[in-house]
Amino acid sequence: MTTYTGFKANDIIGQTLSLLIPEKYLERHWRGFHAAMVRGATQHDQPALNVPLRHQDGTLALHPAREIFLRDALGASVGVLVIIHPACRPGENDLLSPYEDALQGFTDE
Repeated sequence: MTTYTGFKANDIIGQTLSLLIPEKYLERHWRGFHAAMVRGATQHDQPALNVPLRHQDGTLALHPAREIFLRDALGASVGVLVIIHPACRPGENDLLSPYEDALQGFTDE
């Protein structure tokens, strides 16, 4: 986590990972998260997509991320495991990013 975002593991263990989500996307993130938990899938239905993450210094960067839904024995969604990869700049890969156009200057304003 330190390599990708500047946050040390000891600083974020036990904390909500909302601190990685740019403030202007928090409401949208949680609304989408709860809807995806009900549906059991994201609306993007992609193997991976670029997501903006806030770094400790306040800058934003797009990170390729893969979402894996965790299910109970009956198949109901109980959580999501997200695998985050190193940052990329817009246009650097061909993953879908619903946020890419909104990342003007990569700052959390």
